[in-house]
Amino acid sequence: MTGPPPLPDPGRQARLRRASLLNALLPGAGLIHLGHRVAGTLLLSLSVTSAVGVLVLFFRAYSRYLELTLSGRVLTPGELERMGREFSPAWVATLLVSGVVAALISWVWLAIVRRQLERAGSTRIS
Repeated sequence: MTGPPPLPDPGRQARLRRASLLNALLPGAGLIHLGHRVAGTLLLSLSVTSAVGVLVLFFRAYSRYLELTLSGRVLTPGELERMGREFSPAWVATLLVSGVVAALISWVWLAIVRRQLERAGSTRIS
């Protein structure tokens, strides 16, 4: 006669929850937390680079916009069109798409790793 099934390890469950939270905040950080350092670092660096790039483009364009509006030249012919080009929607879209792709890959990869960990019964897979 066999005994009752083993209880789930609360430490393992907490580690998986922490990895999910980290991955939601910073895509790739959850993978690093579970021991997948190379993949996690690549995805984390891609998502952070995308976010920083969008912020740099935004603040650069906004400072030029602020400079133009405070100088009083906002209604000079061609200035509004130039400001429209300053916000660089193609670069912003490219960086946004790369950040979203990094997040999606990270979430899918974390789900696969979680499933493997639950099957293996351990908290780390090499």
